[in-house]
Amino acid sequence: MKRILDKYHEDEDFNRHNQLFAPYDDGILGERFEGGFVIDRYTKKGDCEEIVFDNGHLYRHFFETDQLETDVIPKEYFIHKYIEKCIYDIVVNNSDNIDPIIYCSCNEVEAVADSNPVLVFRAVIDRDNKIVSVTNIFIYKQYRGRGFGKQMLKSIFLACKDLGYKLFLTEVVPAFYLSMVKRGATVVVIDDVVEITDKTLLD
Repeated sequence: MKRILDKYHEDEDFNRHNQLFAPYDDGILGERFEGGFVIDRYTKKGDCEEIVFDNGHLYRHFFETDQLETDVIPKEYFIHKYIEKCIYDIVVNNSDNIDPIIYCSCNEVEAVADSNPVLVFRAVIDRDNKIVSVTNIFIYKQYRGRGFGKQMLKSIFLACKDLGYKLFLTEVVPAFYLSMVKRGATVVVIDDVVEITDKTLLD
């Protein structure tokens, strides 16, 4: 027990100083705190408090037995949280909005119109095939020409690459499609879908 407690405190300190995700609660992981999430769960072993740190280290504290057990969540599970953080950073770092509304679930991440002053964005996550499809990306007029769209796509691409996902742009308008092809995106479906790769120029 002491060894697990020591490991827990190490994770607590490490993740507090190396936060990976935006300061939002999560529908599955629970309430956000600095460097992790916490939620009460009912399991076959009994009621417990479940703590998941940003690095994927999971701890369950069972109330009745006062036992503590550990597990690890694969890094790729957090793909939706990485995308959420990319949106959060673009908005917060480039506007006065410090609390943008971002809808984030395991299979979809979205910043809708009027939820922030910078952009509209939507991505769908196919976890079985490990594909992130961006179905909408729109920068408001007053923020265009600053590279925010390309900057966000690059951040999301790097996260996808690190987690073993492909990044597609789907349902793109003709001008954006041609722009991405000129920048080296790979054509998946002519006039409709391109894939962002290492060869795509997003700087």
